[in-house]
Amino acid sequence: MKERLYRRFASIGRAALSIRGILAALVTGWALAGCGSEGGGDVEDWMTQQRARTSARVESVEPPRSFAPEPYTQASAPDPFSPQRLAPAMAPEGGAAAAGAALVAAEARRRRQPLEDHPLEAMMLVGMLARPGHRVALIRVNGQVFQAGVGQYLGPHYGKILRITDSEVLLREIVRDSQGLWVERVVTLQASGKSP
Repeated sequence: MKERLYRRFASIGRAALSIRGILAALVTGWALAGCGSEGGGDVEDWMTQQRARTSARVESVEPPRSFAPEPYTQASAPDPFSPQRLAPAMAPEGGAAAAGAALVAAEARRRRQPLEDHPLEAMMLVGMLARPGHRVALIRVNGQVFQAGVGQYLGPHYGKILRITDSEVLLREIVRDSQGLWVERVVTLQASGKSP
């Protein structure tokens, strides 16, 4: 009995598929018939009218102007960035340059002391000795301890000791500034071994 039912439903399904196929073919044919050239005349007429109304306007372009090169006449003039022209503008005022040169000249004439051969960064203030009216700093350099008093020199920049306290040594150094002038600056050698 089950087999009979299956056969019957199978035959009904085949018939339904064939009817659906026929309907799909008819709908497709009607759709394609609507895309034919018979109904597109209105659009083509409208496009023809629009083309007739529109006129192309092309403006003429000016011909390029002729170029006449100008000769460069400043080749023989002095260069505005030459060192000879910039030197007077960058030269320091006479008094400051002369004073700086005098500072270095006085220091260059004296005999160098042993602690001037070492940079301040390599030195450490390890102590201080006080004698009546006179203090002496104990400075360690490369494992050796040196005594230095007020008026003696430390470091490569003509560092003259001005004052010795319990925690630091105050120095006056002579260095070049950003303009190349010799100027004095005050630095300290602190007990921790750091100098700003």
